[in-house]
Amino acid sequence: MDSATRLLAQKRKKRVAAACDFCRRRKLGCDNISPRCGNCQSYEKQCTYTARVRQARPSNSRIRQLEEENARLRRLSQGSGRQSAERPFDWESVQHVPAAANVPTCSRRDDLVEETVTVVDEPGLAAPVRRDYRRYSNHRVSHHDGSQPDQESRFHGPSSAMFDETCPVNAIVVGSDVAKVDYRKCQLLAETTRQRQMEMINISSGKLDFDGVEPEIGLKLLTIFWNRQHHSGSIVYRPAFLRDMACNGPSFSKLLLNAIYFSASDYLSRAAASGLEGTIAARCHAADNCSMGFEFRRKFEDYLHDPETKLLFKSQVTTIQALLLVSDTLFSWCDEKSLSWHYSGIAVNMIMDLGLHTEGHDEKATWSRPAGELETHRRLFWSAFATDKLQSVYQGRPARLREHDNSVPIQFLDEFEELEPFSTVGYAAEPTALGCPGYGVSTFEQLCKLSVIMDRVLFNMYAESSARKDPNDLFRTSDSLDEDLKAWRKGLPTHLAGLLEGTENAPVLPHTISLLALYNSVITLLHRPFVSDGHLRVAGQPRASESFAVCAAAASSTDALLRQYTDRFCVKAAPYALSYAVYVSATIHLRIAAQRPPGSEAHNSLRNCLDFLHEHQIMCHASGRSLKILKDLMRRLKVDDCVLTQATHSTDADNISGGGSCGDTPLAPAGAQAAMAADGASSSGFDIDPIMRSFDAAPQLAGAYSNPGALGGNSPVFDDDFYGTLQSFDMFPSFDTLFGLDM
Repeated sequence: MDSATRLLAQKRKKRVAAACDFCRRRKLGCDNISPRCGNCQSYEKQCTYTARVRQARPSNSRIRQLEEENARLRRLSQGSGRQSAERPFDWESVQHVPAAANVPTCSRRDDLVEETVTVVDEPGLAAPVRRDYRRYSNHRVSHHDGSQPDQESRFHGPSSAMFDETCPVNAIVVGSDVAKVDYRKCQLLAETTRQRQMEMINISSGKLDFDGVEPEIGLKLLTIFWNRQHHSGSIVYRPAFLRDMACNGPSFSKLLLNAIYFSASDYLSRAAASGLEGTIAARCHAADNCSMGFEFRRKFEDYLHDPETKLLFKSQVTTIQALLLVSDTLFSWCDEKSLSWHYSGIAVNMIMDLGLHTEGHDEKATWSRPAGELETHRRLFWSAFATDKLQSVYQGRPARLREHDNSVPIQFLDEFEELEPFSTVGYAAEPTALGCPGYGVSTFEQLCKLSVIMDRVLFNMYAESSARKDPNDLFRTSDSLDEDLKAWRKGLPTHLAGLLEGTENAPVLPHTISLLALYNSVITLLHRPFVSDGHLRVAGQPRASESFAVCAAAASSTDALLRQYTDRFCVKAAPYALSYAVYVSATIHLRIAAQRPPGSEAHNSLRNCLDFLHEHQIMCHASGRSLKILKDLMRRLKVDDCVLTQATHSTDADNISGGGSCGDTPLAPAGAQAAMAADGASSSGFDIDPIMRSFDAAPQLAGAYSNPGALGGNSPVFDDDFYGTLQSFDMFPSFDTLFGLDM
């Protein structure tokens, strides 16, 4: 080898000399001195060299292969949109995954919980991916099943120092990938169907943990609970709960089990009363011994305050579910408003802590979550949102879950309950199958959408700052909210719209009647403040006449829905949302009856409402409070006393409710009654001035001080206990407020 060749070889050798690890990491020039380079000597570092694998340069064949694959993927992506629009998802194009890999594995609470899901990025491409519940994180929100240690990360918003600004923020596009949504729906439907089959197997094999309750009683309580939770949403996701009930998985806890027992025990004896002697109404009356529920409440409180588990010190999904159930039951059944408010507040705080109110910041991370977990969290959040609005209205307090503070879509992918046959378990003394679907999913979705509008109404019309707003701004806001309600009404599915319109073959279900009656009450909540000065003090006579006509139409529609309910179901078992709607409509019927002769349609509708509240107060204390307010208002407006007498003493032995239809007045369809009410309210038959004055409480209270006889004929005694008596308001007239009636 000549000298030129040797020199070239030495240059090549020096050129390929690699820097040491320290110099390479710090981007320093390395002199490669052995045993330590100059930089490592200066910084007193250990000089090491890590072998680097040299990447091969792409060949022409590799480039052609990648170009062909790229072209194939482009053709697939262009055809996927047309394929999804023309026909359902092509299941044959999905890679086959063994059945054993698709079944979620349920382990003990302290073990690692894993689930195999198939993530579909493009139609025709699928691969099973194992997801770890504990490892899941989307940077901004740490959604978990509640079984994780308390030191796990929680939700942190943009104002927090722990907020991760590097996380990509994507627009919330719900259902943009039709194939992916369809796949999830089919996945959940298949899993729910399988779990329903496993329920019977687990029951017969004795795997279900009833926490010391007789299996027969426990199953009855669970059946009642699953059938009744449709009216308030879906707080507990049945497939996950019963799956983990057989193996003590993360979706099951004894705290939640006893909360379910407690909320359903109020209706157990009524469901078991079919063996008693006598008429249906008599059996319903005889089934009021629900002392069993207090034992379940005691066990719930023992688990909640257990010093070892410390459930109140950590946020868990099962704890949230249990608190919401007990809060709802304490409010409607036990009349413990403060404790109910505290429990629901703790549940809402835990929802925020777990970040269940946020979804969609990272769409890829959302869809990579296990399908069952995503469905559980969505249903839980929106159930809490809906119940929060009902308690807010009843207690006259600000809602804690707000529309602008959440990004959870109203989209529930498990549609098993939509077409599941409905029976009257928990709603009648003799449970029967109605022969129609329960429409549980669509009813829940519409309840969520109506709750969002309800949140806007409460915030804009009943907040503390509402009275200080400009009247023109209030009118514009009211008109905008009225358009929202009309859009909600227009978007109802056929089975709900038909019931509201009085269609002959429309299915009549307790939870659908409750939903539509609540819609009518929201209409009244929006328009009744403009009938008088009220708390907004912006009313004028033209606006008052128009608003009262809308309220009259809504009240008439509620009356028709109420008659359908009392003809078919037990009044004492009615959802308390229906009770509130009945009270709201009664405040309108009463004012119309004050200007009509006895025996008019307004009197019949009023008596129908009073019958319902009189019967329902046995189970719901708020109905008793509503009835007292209406009685006082009747005396103040001098409505015929025979209406009150007939309402509080009427009993129909052939009707489950004990109420039934009023008099001989035929039941008119809801649409016809609404039209009659609207026509009557807008005509000259109404004197709007006394109607406006009937809403104003100030003159009545002023007259009470100057004329003690105006308080019902009993002169007050101003002794040492006068102020305590004054606080109870028993000696003063009760005014029919719509926001905070059960204070």
